[in-house]
Amino acid sequence: MTIYNKNILGSTLLLSLLLMITACSTEEQPNMSEKDVATEWANMTLYITQYTPSNSPTFASRAFGYTGLTMYESIVPGNKEYSTMNNQVTGLTMLPTIDTDKEYNWILS
Repeated sequence: MTIYNKNILGSTLLLSLLLMITACSTEEQPNMSEKDVATEWANMTLYITQYTPSNSPTFASRAFGYTGLTMYESIVPGNKEYSTMNNQVTGLTMLPTIDTDKEYNWILS
């Protein structure tokens, strides 16, 4: 396993652990707007990028690019004004579709 793969694995495990810890809280969660949620994700990505050992500018730029694209694509189905980047970004050809019989919380997506 290369150093790059170890860094990604470590960052992913850290993110997963943080999500599990905060999701299991019995305290009432603060009300957050769509902007606040996106900002917190961006801040966490920035923190992980800054403090990941052996980080490179290529790793950082890809992390921010993929995070931004993922955040955008996660809310596209919830707003008819948005258009998917499907087939516009190299390698982005098949994205999951939503189940129209279910209700989604687009802020949390």
